[in-house]
Amino acid sequence: MTDLFEVEEDHFLLGNTGVYQLEKFLGEGAFGKVAQCKKLGTNELFAIKIIKNKYKLVGEHELKVLQEIRQLDANEHSIVSFMDDFSYKNHTCMVFEMLEQSLFQFIKNRTTRYLELDEIRIVAKQLLAALDGLKSINMVHCDIKMDNIMLVNHKSEPFRLKLIDFGLAKKANELKTGTKIQNLTYRAPEVILGLPLDERLDLWTVGYILSYLYTGFLLHPKDCEYNVIRAMVAMQGMPDGFLLDRGIFSMTASLETPPSPPRGAGGSG
Repeated sequence: MTDLFEVEEDHFLLGNTGVYQLEKFLGEGAFGKVAQCKKLGTNELFAIKIIKNKYKLVGEHELKVLQEIRQLDANEHSIVSFMDDFSYKNHTCMVFEMLEQSLFQFIKNRTTRYLELDEIRIVAKQLLAALDGLKSINMVHCDIKMDNIMLVNHKSEPFRLKLIDFGLAKKANELKTGTKIQNLTYRAPEVILGLPLDERLDLWTVGYILSYLYTGFLLHPKDCEYNVIRAMVAMQGMPDGFLLDRGIFSMTASLETPPSPPRGAGGSG
């Protein structure tokens, strides 16, 4: 299938619950684009994720995950509200509530790259509520990062957050040992070492994000797995021997050499 993207600004998209006018594109990823759309008749704004037509299976997977997540109270568990889905010119379209900006963009635009402790507590409570909800349905996000945590409306509801983008989410029992998942910046050690995986890999990522919000810098390099795991060893010590023995990617010999100091801070998206 050709990689055509036949959706442009001012197009009218016919959904199951109304017609949406595409006002502007908000962002683009490997599998598609996200657009700000206005629902005709009500003028409500929604974010519509439009999957490129050649990634139809990717869209079908995410829709399956979103149907599972609909069991949860989106507000109680700080998860984006999924409203509708439809097809437009063979593109899978998913309609979500409109959110303001990512946590990455919010931090980037601040004069300081860290938050106060009381602000971090608010963020932590909501992210842990999201993880609690996902665990209750045996779901693992697998791609939590600052870009996938959105502020709802910081002016009217300071630090109210929603977790978004479930395109890579999987059931915990579907996670195969050795699968390379997660953004390298936030990758859990069990992923790097090739250990059995479960929902705790999301918990590692949330903890790492909270550390960034507290310090204003990344704790580890982000150029390659080798330097990431060596930095972990420098700060937290060598993993237990039985874990290294079980890990299919374990780098025991190289980890025993003294690691270089972590490099300076980098981006956090």
